[in-house]
Amino acid sequence: MTTVREATDTPLANTVSQSISLTLDAEIMTDADTGERILIASTTHHQDDLNVVTPAQLRSKVAAARAELSKFEELADRFEAAAAFDAFVAEHHLQVEKWDTSTLPDHLRNSFLAHSFKLTDGRTIIVVPIGQDPAISLRSVRELVAHLERAA
Repeated sequence: MTTVREATDTPLANTVSQSISLTLDAEIMTDADTGERILIASTTHHQDDLNVVTPAQLRSKVAAARAELSKFEELADRFEAAAAFDAFVAEHHLQVEKWDTSTLPDHLRNSFLAHSFKLTDGRTIIVVPIGQDPAISLRSVRELVAHLERAA
């Protein structure tokens, strides 16, 4: 019913692509062989699971679809956070690196949010974990920059 596809090799710089799809088709029709009215439903784009269903089965599919709708809202939230993150980084002239933290010890990997490095040429590099939720990256980098500004 819902398809989530992630790919890290997108043409957009440092962006993970994600798509979500939700399909529910239902129809009341007349069976050509028997002349009886039937209820049919499918949850795939190509309707390869099209079957006769009871009203209770259709209501169950509707309930499952409603539960999946929150994923669409989450996608919009991630998009907003990613755009805000990019704007914040540009406003503060920061270079961001995304690092694979999977090789860190558990206590560091599970708590690593963001880190900054001041380079000898004056630039500041901010490091965030690959795959981190954009809202967490945004909040963490905002806090880090605020700390750096207070320390300056």
